[in-house]
Formats: sequence, C-alpha cells, structure tokens
Amino acid sequence: MRKPWLVAGGIVLAILAGAAIWLTNKANQLEPELRARLIAYLESRFDGEVNIDKLDIAGVPRVEVRVSGIRVHRRGDRYPVVVAKSLRFHADYLDLFGEIKHINLVRLEGFELTIPPKREKPPGEAEASKSAQPKPSEGSVPAVVVDQVVADNTLLRLVPRDPEKPLRDFELYGLRLLGVGAGKPMTYHAKLKNYKPPGIVDSTGTFGPWVPGEPGESPLSGNYTFTDADLGVFKGITGTLQSTGKFGGELGHIEAEGETRVPNFALKMANQQVPLTTHYKAIIDGTSGNTDLVPVDAMLNKSPFRVSGSVEGQKGVKGKEVRLAVKMTAARLEDFMRLSVKGNPPIVGALAYDGHIDIPRGDEQVVDKIGLDGTFVLNGARFTSKEIQDKIDELSRRGSGHPGDEEIDRVRSRMRGRFTLRDTVLRFSELHYEVPGASVDVIGTYGLKSEEIAFAGTFRMDATVSETFKGMKSIMLKPFDRLFSRKGQGTVLSIKIEGTRAHPKFGLDAGRTFKKADK
Repeated sequence: MRKPWLVAGGIVLAILAGAAIWLTNKANQLEPELRARLIAYLESRFDGEVNIDKLDIAGVPRVEVRVSGIRVHRRGDRYPVVVAKSLRFHADYLDLFGEIKHINLVRLEGFELTIPPKREKPPGEAEASKSAQPKPSEGSVPAVVVDQVVADNTLLRLVPRDPEKPLRDFELYGLRLLGVGAGKPMTYHAKLKNYKPPGIVDSTGTFGPWVPGEPGESPLSGNYTFTDADLGVFKGITGTLQSTGKFGGELGHIEAEGETRVPNFALKMANQQVPLTTHYKAIIDGTSGNTDLVPVDAMLNKSPFRVSGSVEGQKGVKGKEVRLAVKMTAARLEDFMRLSVKGNPPIVGALAYDGHIDIPRGDEQVVDKIGLDGTFVLNGARFTSKEIQDKIDELSRRGSGHPGDEEIDRVRSRMRGRFTLRDTVLRFSELHYEVPGASVDVIGTYGLKSEEIAFAGTFRMDATVSETFKGMKSIMLKPFDRLFSRKGQGTVLSIKIEGTRAHPKFGLDAGRTFKKADK
C-alpha cells in the first residue's frame, strides 16, 4: 500500500527538482537578454549611456533580479543623471517577458537623481526640438509598468546653470513612487530635508512623465507641509516657520502657492517677537533657485502689507539678492517698530508706506546690509512716553494760541516723509511733522545702530510769539511778533536737532531765523 505513494512522491520530487534546475539554468541563460533589455529601457527613458556593474538572477520559484552599480550619463552633461548602488525586484516569468512587462515592487538603494539645467536654444529651435522629442513610451523598447518603487534614502541633485556654483542637494526620506510606467505620470510621497531654513518638507503629488531630452521640463505637482523650520540660520533674524501649500509646473519652472506662519518672528537687534503670516504665490526656477514673488500678502501682527519682487543669484557670486516692492495702506507703526527698537515702541499710529527693500548678497547681518527707499504717511500718531506726549500737547496749545488750555490733551500727530536707508543710516530728504497749531519740516539723518540724530529745518506755529504765552509774558513779547512772523502772521523759526534718540538737543538756528525770506 505504501509503495505506490512512495513512488509517486519520488516522481513529484524529481519533477520539482528538475524544474528548479531547469529554471535556474533558464535564468542564467536570460541574464544577457535581461541585461540588454534593462540597458535599452534605461537608455530610452533617460536619453543617456547606461552602465551596469553586475546583474544577478535567481529563477526559483520566481525571477529575482539584483542589479548593482547603475549609472546613466546623459550625453553632454557633466554629471550622470541617475546613479543607484543597487536595484532589486522579483516577478513572474509571464509578467517579465510578456508584451507589457509588469513588476510589483522595485527597491532602490543609494539612489541619486540629478537634474541638469535646461539647455539654452534659440526660440525657433527650442520649439522644433520639443515637438520632435519622442515620447518615452514610443520606440522599439517594450513598455514596463512598476506598481511601486521604494527608495528610502534618495539624493535629488539640481545642477545650476553657472558651472562655478555648487550643486543644490536635497535628501529625500521614505520616497515612494506608485504606478511607474513609460509615458505616464507617477504618484509619489516623500519627505525632503531642507537645509536653509532646516526642517522637513512632507510632500505628495505626481511626477512625470520624464522628458529624456530635457529633464527640467518633466511635469511636477503636489501639496506640501513644512514644519518647525528654524529661521535663526539666517543672520539677523529668528523664528520658527510653519508652511503649507501646493505647487505645479515643470522641474525648471515651478509655480507655488501657500501660507507661512511664524508666531515668534524677530530681528536679533531688538529681539522682540512679533507674529508674521503670509499667503504667497511664487515662480521658482528649480535649477537656479531664483524665485519671483507675485505677490505675497503678509500680516505682521495686525498690519497687512503686500510684497512683490525677486530672489536671484548671480554668476560667480555667493548668496542671493532680495529685491522687493512693498506697499501698505492700513498698517500699524508699532508692529514694525517692535522689530527694530528695544522695549516699548516710542510712537504708535496708522502707517501707509510705498517703497522698496534691497537685501544684497553677503555674510553681514540683515540690519547692516538692508537697503530701503520710499515714502510714508503716519496718521493719528501718539507718543507712548507721557513726558514726550505732554510736551507735544503743550506744543499744540501754544501753537494754536491757547496756552494753558487743558482741554487740548493727548493730541494726535501726523507725519510724512521720503527716505532712504543705507549702511544702517536713515536719510530723510523730506520729513514733515504736524499737530494742530504747529508743524516741523526737516531734512537729515538718523543712525539705526548709533541712534545719532542730525536734522535741520523749519518750525511753524499758527500763533504769533506773544500768543503762545499768557499775561505779562504775552505783553512783553508783543514787539517780537513781527521779527519771527512771515507775511504778518504766525511764527517761523529755523531749528536744528542733534544728539541721540535718548538725549535729543533742540536748538535755534539764529542765522536763518532772522532772514526775511522763509526758506
């Protein structure tokens, strides 16, 4: 009874052993063919010369393939477009050698993807080249479909147009590519390590199809989150940035839109935290890093403003130059003063500003190299120091000809001006200050770091000199009214303001004051 079963079992084992031996031999015979097919496929996909150090195949019970030392070098480029330490996958024979090659899972180790800069061509030639570019799925190489590619440690490298500039490297963690097939976009999920500011960008979206002749034209889109980015790596500022957004376009031309939140933004010179949020639109050149902002709507605490401009590099020069146009119509002066002044803002009020910001390249602190120019209007301003505000109230009383009128209290000031900021020095070509009954027009400079003041100008009051006092003093000053008045009314004095912000010195410029002409 046992003998037939033993015989049958032996036959089955013999058949299986023979099949295993046959499959192994078949796998070994397939190695040259599979190598040739893999090289042809990679050459078609990446338009480059392919080198493979080693290819191993095991044929039981399925085809298992391990490829080591993969390099794809695109013709005319300095760096290989693809480098992989190893590539591993397994598949059924029918899936691998059918008309459509199907692979369930591919694992990549030591994967590096290098995006070269777009080759510059005349417009007509560029369009003709693009229209003539064969689709990745076209040609004699059979289609290959991969369900999932896993590459846990990937290096994305962007080559700048300027050969003197360093490569831009980005580390990708947990990269997953789904639905990888020639001529089709693939879905991806990856975490990218950002270096400046440092943090992790988590992104999902679609990529491809890959454009072999011009990788920078390969489509890219997705959504991202960027958390806990430390702005302290930039000289002169501090804060922790959170950002979310979406993007789309091509690797060489990405349009992005999103929001940023920095609840603790500060300039190191004052070290006072002010919340900053933005909603931005930007056009990014992935190969150069240049960015156009179009535009950015920002909110510094309670102050809205709009920014547009560019962040650009220059051949042979380290760093980026920031050039921005800034416009605000309903901001609060105190929000901006908290960034640059230690302690409580000395003055508060409604601020309108129209101007430009220029931050050149270099290792200096932002406050040392930033440039500003523009015009501003400050309405409803009030000084936070009671001592100073009392003096402003007194100025308004006397200037209006109502000295001692205590109902004139907590008066609001108005200011407008035109200025430039270079090398930490504010230069005012026009500065007008007024309260009810009095006004001041001056030009001069103020040092942001030194806090030194040097202004000269004209002080005017509606009242005559004698009207600024009461009683006997008013009577005694009556003869001097004509001396200090212009066109028979009011008071006009030429003044100078010197010293520091903490200890200003106000003086009368007698030479100009007693001239008949009011200049």
